Amino acid sequence: CLPVCTGDKVIGVLNLSHKRRNFFSRHHEKVFSILSATIGHLITFVRLQKDLESLNRDLQLTVMERTREIEESNEYLRNIFDNASDIIFTIDNEGRFTFLNKRVEDLGYTKDELVGQPFDCLLISEEGIRAFVNVLKQGDKKTVEIDLKGKDDRVWQTLCSFTPLKSSSEGITGL
Repeated sequence: CLPVCTGDKVIGVLNLSHKRRNFFSRHHEKVFSILSATIGHLITFVRLQKDLESLNRDLQLTVMERTREIEESNEYLRNIFDNASDIIFTIDNEGRFTFLNKRVEDLGYTKDELVGQPFDCLLISEEGIRAFVNVLKQGDKKTVEIDLKGKDDRVWQTLCSFTPLKSSSEGITGL
């Protein structure tokens, strides 16, 4: 009889018998000892594999649930931004639009037309650029009256509030 072990725990016994007394030699004992240890390792491996599959399923369910929550949150925020009564936009540190809500259509532009374009493409004066640069340098909020030009060259008098977008690792990343 040889123990079948997983780690320190005996989980079974390998029992070998033969009609003839003292049939098994030391060589047999060595081979069967290796076989017993191998069976223990295989059982451990199968158990670990099943545990891993179970953990993987749980992780996939958790990821799916979190993804759904993020998608719902994004949809909620997109709905707020798209239905806001004001034009809401973000600008990177180089002064290019990175996000615009649907309200920019009041100026005659689509969001896709302006993303990646410089903010000053809508400006008639330099006041907006100065405000943009000051907020980037100082990191303080600033509200400025700015004239924007619509796609049809119509002038829109606006009150534009610049607020810095900050990242904990990169500092100010835009407005």
